[in-house]
Amino acid sequence: MALDYFFCDIYVTATDAASTNSRLEIETDKDKLHKWYAKLFAFMDRKLGDFVWNREQLQLFVDVLPRISGRMIHGDAVDDEWLAVWLLREATREYDELIVSVRDSDGEFLLAEAAMHIPHWITPENSEHRVYIYRNQLHIVPLSAGSESIGINDALAAVMDSGVFTLASAPAAAAAFSRLDE
Repeated sequence: MALDYFFCDIYVTATDAASTNSRLEIETDKDKLHKWYAKLFAFMDRKLGDFVWNREQLQLFVDVLPRISGRMIHGDAVDDEWLAVWLLREATREYDELIVSVRDSDGEFLLAEAAMHIPHWITPENSEHRVYIYRNQLHIVPLSAGSESIGINDALAAVMDSGVFTLASAPAAAAAFSRLDE
């Protein structure tokens, strides 16, 4: 039996205090990321209480800078995967500083859920670093923000830049998050 995994990356935005334009950047200070890890752990505990996961709980860890990563084995317990999405989306609702990406063993599953409503240009081959949850909303980084492929730094900069339209359409977001309403 193959194991099905859920993965997430959590990026924390930081206002550059030295900048006069308050440009958003991704937090790279390891101590601050560890504080965010503790804050997220407390948030998860507060939201879930004594919830018992079907297979394995979502495990967060401070990864290669500049992110907090998470993973869990969910096997056939797809409800656990969607609970993790709900939890992370709620975290972006509570903490404006967070940008989250989620994927599973099959790839960008939020895109699969929203397949009938996403832009036609997006394919499994060019979807890496393009799908995020930011401030409780689904964001898709457009091709105009990069070529067919885009690096993580350029993708995050696009999501944070109010001049780049990354907000997914309402039908795409509704479809992507529809299982959260079940």
